[in-house]
Amino acid sequence: LAERDCDPIAFRYLCLTGHYRTQLNFTWEALDAAQTGLDRMRQGFHALHADAATQADAALVERFTDMLNDDLNLPRALAVAWEALRGDAPAAVKRATLAKFDEVLGLGLATWQPQAVEVPADIEALAKARDAGISRVIFGLPPEPAEKLLPLLERHAELARSVG
Repeated sequence: LAERDCDPIAFRYLCLTGHYRTQLNFTWEALDAAQTGLDRMRQGFHALHADAATQADAALVERFTDMLNDDLNLPRALAVAWEALRGDAPAAVKRATLAKFDEVLGLGLATWQPQAVEVPADIEALAKARDAGISRVIFGLPPEPAEKLLPLLERHAELARSVG
């Protein structure tokens, strides 16, 4: 795992998807799928509003506990966690519920932080120019002359060709 630069928590997530009484069929594709699932859960958790005073959803906590008490059925417990994340409860309740589940799952949802992405200055300038153009349209002002935007658009096209 270390040689392939794999997140060890993704391996834990993969293990959570299989019942301990059945043999886990490890493949790199399964680990990649586990990494994708973990990333989605982390991002979903991180996007939820935190409120320390909010309590976890008691019904979901009971179902989660029932799954654990049912011969340590972690795959079904993980499914309850996904149900909590995708459910209709308020964001703070979802977050509190997932944090409670994570005490068992050990995925480190509360401590995970997304990687900062550095945007190149010229792309940032292009975005600002686009936003300024949209603002001008909203407020009924004439658009900026094309000569001012053309170099930025050409640079953006050049970057897009080099990436893709």
